[in-house]
Amino acid sequence: MSLLSTWILTRRVLFLRTSMHHAYVIVGEETEAVQYLEKTFAITALLRHFPLLGIEEGRMIKMEQSRRLAPEKKSFIVLSCDTITIEAQNVLLKTFEEPAPNVHLFLIIPEKQNLLPTLLSRCELVQLAEKKKESKKNHPDPEEFIKVSPEDRLTMVTDFIKKHEVDDSLRRASQQFATELLKRQSSVELDRAIGYLYDRAALPRLVLEHLAMVI
Repeated sequence: MSLLSTWILTRRVLFLRTSMHHAYVIVGEETEAVQYLEKTFAITALLRHFPLLGIEEGRMIKMEQSRRLAPEKKSFIVLSCDTITIEAQNVLLKTFEEPAPNVHLFLIIPEKQNLLPTLLSRCELVQLAEKKKESKKNHPDPEEFIKVSPEDRLTMVTDFIKKHEVDDSLRRASQQFATELLKRQSSVELDRAIGYLYDRAALPRLVLEHLAMVI
């Protein structure tokens, strides 16, 4: 890279840093999001990944940013998660709206469908290029599951459990299924169910059977 190109790139990064929004939601794959942060803002802050970002993690992040008492230089909190519960989003609303001075928050998430509009409205949204995924149906159809009767849901759950207990993939498939349901029907019950499915002490069978009756 020539000296001129380096100078232009440096000036661009400095400009973007001075005009940064206080909070960003970056939708896309984690690797691409990290590359975006490095190229756009020259950010190499330590990324923390949570399979599930729940209420306890939300409280931890809230406390951490409040302890960064107006640092002289810009300070960055970079988070990545597979999914985030509604309770965690509610905890983080004020944090994403008014973080501590000079603190900038970045949330990397695969899809934005299950993010609350109130949280999105407090952030700058960055949508990275989406990659086409091969459709691999390993759980019941979410739309059909919501429409049918509780008795039919229980039948669907029973078949689903039998299919995945063979290769011990039930927990992961259940997490994916509950997340797909949450995109279509936001509720406290679904939010809690996802939390239980990420808890190794909870049995996926019981969580799914409960969902079948109350969703």
